[in-house]
Amino acid sequence: MGRSKIIAGIWLGGFLLGFVSYLTYPMLKETFTAIILPLLQTESQIAGALVAGLVSSMVTMMVVLLLSHASGPKRY
Repeated sequence: MGRSKIIAGIWLGGFLLGFVSYLTYPMLKETFTAIILPLLQTESQIAGALVAGLVSSMVTMMVVLLLSHASGPKRY
């Protein structure tokens, strides 16, 4: 499987996740609010961990994309 197909698959997965999330947002909004807000109010470390996780996941995806474009296909 080529790099282009893998990147397209990751893109498609992200698109589908966003699409389904948008459709289910009204149903899940109250549930997430009821669970996450008390956690964020009681533990500032949890809020920091959430932010750190989001930032590190974005950096990881950028590194993967850069590496996939930087390394050319090996021709023997």
